Amino acid sequence: MKKIAILIIAIFLGLDSYSQYQLTFRVANPRIVRLTTIDYLEFEVQVKANSANSYAFAIQANFTYNLTAFGSTLNAVKTGISAGFDPSDNPKYSFTKSYASNKINITITTTHTAFDPATETISDYYNEVPISWTPLIKLQCRILDNTGIADIMFAQATMNPQEFYVNPIGGVGTSSLPYTNPNLYDESKTLQSCYLQRIFSGAFNWTQVAGSVNWNTSVNTSVWDGSATITQADYTEALANNVRVESDATLTIPSNKWLTVSGNMTILGAAPNLMVASGGSLIQNTPGVQATVGRDVAAWTSDSHGWHLLSSPVAGQTVSPAFTDPTPGNYDFYKWSETSDLWLNQKIPGNNITSFDQGIGYLVAYQTSATKLFTGSLNVANVSGLNLTKTPGAYPAGDITPGWNLLGNPFSSAITWYNGWTLPLVTTTAKIWKEGIASYTDIAAGGIIPAMQGFMVETSGATSVTIPATARTHNLQAWYKSTGNPYIRLVAHNPGAQTAQESIVTFDAQSSQGYDPYFDSRFLPGYAPYFYSVDGTEHLSTNVLQELNSQTTVPFDFIKTTGSDYFIEAVAIENVTSKVYLTDLKTSHVQILGENPIYNFTAADGDDPARFLLTFGSMVGTGEKTVINNGIYTYENNLYILNPGKATFELYTLTGQRLQKTEIDSPGLFKTTLYLPTAYYVVRLTTGTKVVVTKVFIKS
Repeated sequence: MKKIAILIIAIFLGLDSYSQYQLTFRVANPRIVRLTTIDYLEFEVQVKANSANSYAFAIQANFTYNLTAFGSTLNAVKTGISAGFDPSDNPKYSFTKSYASNKINITITTTHTAFDPATETISDYYNEVPISWTPLIKLQCRILDNTGIADIMFAQATMNPQEFYVNPIGGVGTSSLPYTNPNLYDESKTLQSCYLQRIFSGAFNWTQVAGSVNWNTSVNTSVWDGSATITQADYTEALANNVRVESDATLTIPSNKWLTVSGNMTILGAAPNLMVASGGSLIQNTPGVQATVGRDVAAWTSDSHGWHLLSSPVAGQTVSPAFTDPTPGNYDFYKWSETSDLWLNQKIPGNNITSFDQGIGYLVAYQTSATKLFTGSLNVANVSGLNLTKTPGAYPAGDITPGWNLLGNPFSSAITWYNGWTLPLVTTTAKIWKEGIASYTDIAAGGIIPAMQGFMVETSGATSVTIPATARTHNLQAWYKSTGNPYIRLVAHNPGAQTAQESIVTFDAQSSQGYDPYFDSRFLPGYAPYFYSVDGTEHLSTNVLQELNSQTTVPFDFIKTTGSDYFIEAVAIENVTSKVYLTDLKTSHVQILGENPIYNFTAADGDDPARFLLTFGSMVGTGEKTVINNGIYTYENNLYILNPGKATFELYTLTGQRLQKTEIDSPGLFKTTLYLPTAYYVVRLTTGTKVVVTKVFIKS
């Protein structure tokens, strides 16, 4: 172990009863300084007396140190200790130093040795040792090896108390007396365990080897005293190896700051000594680290706004009092029960909701905005044994479909969903609640679930899952990450209620026909308008199709909530080379979303939910918009032809039997209802000299 042993022999002169006087020593204010190209550990040796009117005559400090950690150069700082004994600031003392092997001797001696207590005033010639801490000397030790700890400590056995001088009433002294034996030492923290690569002290803020603080390097880090904060640029990762926070120091990771600790993390105080602010992110691997983690929770403003899904990043977090209110009407706190299709109210004693379960989410709302604080031992290990259920028959018609379970991110950082997890029977897409639009949004595999965020997952049967600690990440990644496949995200807005519902259509050749739990995600309602694509009997918030071509038709249902004015916005159309058309089946309006991404419309109670169609085509000719398949598509047993003009419509079975022939003259949308068995059919459309033949699917 690298070691510097400190030997200080204090010689004081004085007059008075000695039994009441005793000295205490400590080290303080460490920092790393660079002189030209050489790094030094700088620190103070401080002293205080237990009674006033004690005056120092001379002080000798002897050091032994390990040459592996420090070089044989020791400097005395020439400024900054005007209240102490530094001879550069105080002409009452002179200063000498000498070296021998791994030993250094420093002597501070008064320049006025022939003091006459009968005629002279002590304070004119000597410094008083006050009852509060004062620096004796400030030292700089050259660092040769910065990877370890300073390992500096007092050699207490050799530091015997010496004589002192007392300023008696009347200013007349008669004799010199020794201090009480032994000296005392404040070892609440010592340099013995202080790291030599990056240090924070309240006096000097952050300092690091090489002369500048660089959070991009993972180095051993100490927080000596004061209130340290991570100063790395927002949304970029601050790195540290081993981290030590002393008992009277605090380390805060502010909002938008990230810290990754690759080695051990030692917090010598209680949970408030390590604070992760709301929006901050910490990844570390030491079990039992006590911390306080904040989460800003906005107040409710209506029945639909103000709900949040929370989960705890610490073990054993109690619900009351931090997450309740003395007035029951001022808060709501619920746990989801899949087996009974109910939100269980924490206010009902029989529900036994007293503490946050690790890996489980909870639904909360509060009358006033606040930062809710989780306090305790940070979760750093896998959270396993999370049992998911699917309870067919327990759900009333039209409610949430069976199999949805509420989990929660149990860490003080975001997590990457699904990738690297073991999730038998669990659908690939998760859902998080977006309070701003009062609805769920889909999180695909590889997407990000924020810290302390509850999230819904769907299972096709009873299973048990584990949330892996390896999923932790610092990330601001958008909810969608492009895979290069065609991707469309539509959002139906209710501007009056400030709610919105997202719906995704994308394409992947590996997906299968019909509902595919590995790709698709069922719609989960919130307070926004119901807006989802339809595949047979399935209502989907994410619909992954095999192929995009001119025959592709995606039906959408829409069910209004409050008010009558709505709009649909195409917020993303990516990797789609053809035109994307939105058709309103109620008004027969057709809109090219790439040219005008916002479609305004009105809705009334009792409207047919089967209102919209998404189709694909391209531009041909000059000044004329034509869909390459003449916009022929079906929805259930309805057949639609977009802008057919004058044409002859014929319908055949796959064996060639003609079932229907109709002359049409429609410049807009032609619709006909076909009362036929569920099957594929062939449509032949003749317009002038042009003939289009396409296969369609009719569902009776």
